[in-house]
Amino acid sequence: YKSNTEFEIYPKEKDYTDTHLAIMTALKKGATDIYILGATGTRMDHTITNIGNMKVAADCGKDCHIVDEHNYIYLLSEADGIHIIRKDSQYGRYVSIIPMSENVSLSLEGFKYTLDNYELKQGLSICQSNEVEDEQGIIKVHKGLIIVLETKD
Repeated sequence: YKSNTEFEIYPKEKDYTDTHLAIMTALKKGATDIYILGATGTRMDHTITNIGNMKVAADCGKDCHIVDEHNYIYLLSEADGIHIIRKDSQYGRYVSIIPMSENVSLSLEGFKYTLDNYELKQGLSICQSNEVEDEQGIIKVHKGLIIVLETKD
């Protein structure tokens, strides 16, 4: 695999994290869908920063996902239209939503706890540990940017 792999080497001390640089490199090379493995772990500061770094791709209109053994994490905005999570193929039992921008409005259908054009403020936990109850859960972001976490214990 090494013979077909391109490496970029950066100094240990730099202005951007390795994940941020990897996302920027993927975007420069024309990636439209970026999956990041190894972005979560024992360093919570790195995990939170890596989730924040996904916005670099979102700002370019590209999808970025973080996947680990227990979590599938991605961003959604009003530009994404309706997002469907199918109960029979979702990553984990729980779906949590955290506002990434200051002003978020969203609707949830097919979930245990539904919302209709709800103004989700930063710091609120109302969208924590929801569950898809119908065959599919529908997320519609009317305004703003959200972090979606499909999680399992």
